[in-house]
Amino acid sequence: MDRKQIEQALEGLEEEYILEALSAPGEAPGPGKEIPDMRETNRIRRTGRALAVLIAAAMALSVTALALGISVHRQRQEELRQSMDIDANHVESYVEYDVPEEETAELHVTALSAINNGEFVNVYLTLSPVTEEDMREMEERDMHFFFSSNGGESWGSATPVVWEKGASGSYWELFYKAWDEEAQTLTLECMVSLEHTGGQAPGELTLGRVAADEEGTPLSGSIERLGTAALGELGVETRKVMFDTPVEFVNEENGGRGRLLGLELTPTSCTWLLEHDDAEELYYIHDGRSWEQLTEAEQSRVRELDGPWARCIDRVTRGTLHLAGGGDFVPSSAESGGYEDGVVRRFAVWSMRTLDIEAVESITLDFNGETVPLR
Repeated sequence: MDRKQIEQALEGLEEEYILEALSAPGEAPGPGKEIPDMRETNRIRRTGRALAVLIAAAMALSVTALALGISVHRQRQEELRQSMDIDANHVESYVEYDVPEEETAELHVTALSAINNGEFVNVYLTLSPVTEEDMREMEERDMHFFFSSNGGESWGSATPVVWEKGASGSYWELFYKAWDEEAQTLTLECMVSLEHTGGQAPGELTLGRVAADEEGTPLSGSIERLGTAALGELGVETRKVMFDTPVEFVNEENGGRGRLLGLELTPTSCTWLLEHDDAEELYYIHDGRSWEQLTEAEQSRVRELDGPWARCIDRVTRGTLHLAGGGDFVPSSAESGGYEDGVVRRFAVWSMRTLDIEAVESITLDFNGETVPLR
């Protein structure tokens, strides 16, 4: 929005009404009324002018799609970019796709943008047109949204994009927050695991819906496909930082010992690198064996090790990242992991926010309070 747009919008705002809105009830300045304190009048006028600018900006943004010819999809792209601090955090791996400038009456899926962290790809898309009647009907039928990155062989849950920070509510309360009634669009996020795509970013994404129970489990085997959107190539930006001196820890349940080695950071993830006792036995999958291929004794041993080490790793892989300039960033807790060349990898991912990976200077570990510099 430029200065000319603001000035054009301001022309339609009467100062008299702005002053009236800013005055106490029953004390609105207007024709035939005196204002005893000119300093207060000037303050109100300055405040009114500032309010007018804000109103004008909101007006200009709200009519962007109609008056200026910018599609609602491009508006959603800009909202996502701002909400996730893409530019402020110098995120280079975030990709925006070409979107149509005009809408069609036929229900369709539009890919807005995506970001790849090497383990998951967060894809943002819109479903449109979605009317109030459509929303009511889907709510009554308790329809849930799913996505597939492999042509329907497997499906994952699509979640609503809610602009309000920290918003909570039921499944459909959140979906109503993600629905733009005027534009008749529903904005969704799909977190695609690269395990399902052979480690490669997906080339397309299919959106579907089906009636589901309270846990989101489909009540029937048939998912109604709503549309497929093509995706472009996605790169990954990573910063790997190893601790100068590994941080030692002890498993309080079984006495085992381990060491935190470092971190791998992307704008939407943090991978903890560590090593600990019993890893060879616990992560048997690394050598290509399945659970069924283990002996009864080996299965019993894995059950014995699994709980204590899962709780220990969860305890030691929490902390606060400190950024240049004094800011802090708290990663999500690590929920998945792997094992490679003797190193355990515990992966934490987040959505609708990004990290400036080059600005990270140190981390304070929760379990011992130690602050470790990251170079």
